[in-house]
Parts: sequence; structure tokens; C-alpha cells
Amino acid sequence: MSWLQGVRLWKAAVTIAVLGATVGLATAGDANAAKGLVADRCVKCHDTPYTKSGERTEAVNAPSFQAMADDPASYSPVKMRASLRQPHFPMQRFTLSKRDIENILAYIDSLKK
Repeated sequence: MSWLQGVRLWKAAVTIAVLGATVGLATAGDANAAKGLVADRCVKCHDTPYTKSGERTEAVNAPSFQAMADDPASYSPVKMRASLRQPHFPMQRFTLSKRDIENILAYIDSLKK
């Protein structure tokens, strides 16, 4: 292998590593970033650490965030992503970005006991 081939190989490896790190960062959620969204939007249907007594206003049988954290078989990240991407009553009032979804999943994961 020539010196130039070695440099090209090294540059390719660095590029792949940087791209891999960037993709990893793009999909990793930030639990702290979700707190405002959870406190603002989720408390109307879900019992969350931010839900105040009598604050739930929607007549839905939505699971609590703690129940979702404690039952990863029923509420796996794959299932949760699919559910959060599809607006449903009463969530059709707003759309979550991919980043919001990942942040919410990280937040729920942070509640695991």
C-alpha cells in the first residue's frame, strides 16, 4: 500500500466515524429537552410528574408516563415512535417532530425504576 492509499484510507475511516457519530446524535433523545413539552402538552391526557391534581382534561384512557416506563414490553421505543408519528385523538391537534419524539422517549426512559 502506498503512502497516498494509506492517507485516503485514513480519511475514509475518519469520515465514516464522523458520520456515524452525527447519526447517533441525531437519534439520541434528550430527556431534559422534553420536560417543557411534557408539561405543556402531555398532562392533559397522561399522568406525568408534571400533572397537577385535576389537570387531566381529556376523557381518554391514556397510560401514565410511569406505567409506560415500567412496561417496556407494551411500550417499546418502536411502538411508541409509531404511535407518536400518527396523530390520534386528541393528539391530532399538534404534530411532534422526530426530535420531539426522541426527547419524549428519552424522558420516559429516564423514569424507569
